Amino acid sequence: MLNNGKNILLENTLNNFVIKTNLEIRVIYDFYKANEYKDIVLEIIHKDQKWTFFVTTVETVNVATIGLLLGNLQNKKENIIIITNYITPGMATKLRENGIQYMDTAGNIYIKALPLYIEIAGQKGENQLERKKEQRLFKPTGLQIIFALLCYPKLEKEPYRVIATKAKVALGTVAWIFRDLREAGFLIEGEKTGRKLVKKKQLLDKWVEVYYERLRPKQIRARYKTDHNNWWKEKNIAVYNALWGGEVAAAEITQYLKPEIKTIYAQGNEINKLIFEEKMLKDPNGDIEIINKFWNFETEDNKLVPPVLIYADLIG
Repeated sequence: MLNNGKNILLENTLNNFVIKTNLEIRVIYDFYKANEYKDIVLEIIHKDQKWTFFVTTVETVNVATIGLLLGNLQNKKENIIIITNYITPGMATKLRENGIQYMDTAGNIYIKALPLYIEIAGQKGENQLERKKEQRLFKPTGLQIIFALLCYPKLEKEPYRVIATKAKVALGTVAWIFRDLREAGFLIEGEKTGRKLVKKKQLLDKWVEVYYERLRPKQIRARYKTDHNNWWKEKNIAVYNALWGGEVAAAEITQYLKPEIKTIYAQGNEINKLIFEEKMLKDPNGDIEIINKFWNFETEDNKLVPPVLIYADLIG
């Protein structure tokens, strides 16, 4: 089916598609262009009907990937298929909810181009053992350590006790997280260079993917609402031992966004003074969320959380 052997991911996925669906599929041409999200055009053929799709290949699908895809695809989702190595059930649900079609090498498929409709779920990838290791690595305490490493330059070279303090975890936790980081290829260690964090972009993407699902929910104190308008513009949040995250932080940086959700990362009880001053009332659907600060190091801006967390909040 693919004669040039250019893309093993694409070839394996499409071959698997044909086996599972018994449909004919034809790759038309490569489509590489600067700043384009499309890279392959293909046709799915059944009897006398034909459907044409643009395909984009990605190594992994996570929350960040979906956010970027939605920004790029806009109203063109019906003509796009994502091809990737493996899509977890959770990510598959998010893709379907957002109307994004997909295939993976395990044989999971979602295509909705009526009257063509194909949905195959529950197919497991070949690297399930590695995924179990990842699950250990990306537990909440592991996520706190990874966050500190991503935000604090060369922290991996410090003694475990220093790392534990800055990540707000028990000392013993650092040793097994570093072991798993080494096994996953994110940490190397040389006699002269010492420990060094590598593949940071890949690690960041994975952290963003699982942060919203595993760490953030455990840190949320409560959501609130208030009748005061634009109160957040007038407050020096640092006075309350807190930092802005999410949309307010992005608005502070860009100076043009209008935040709908006001996200506050707080430490201690000083934030209760702000709740009292602004007459905030608890509301599970309120537009103010207060979250525990889960790290222990200074940020570049004493009013904003680190950029990694701003990014994760916005993607989430």
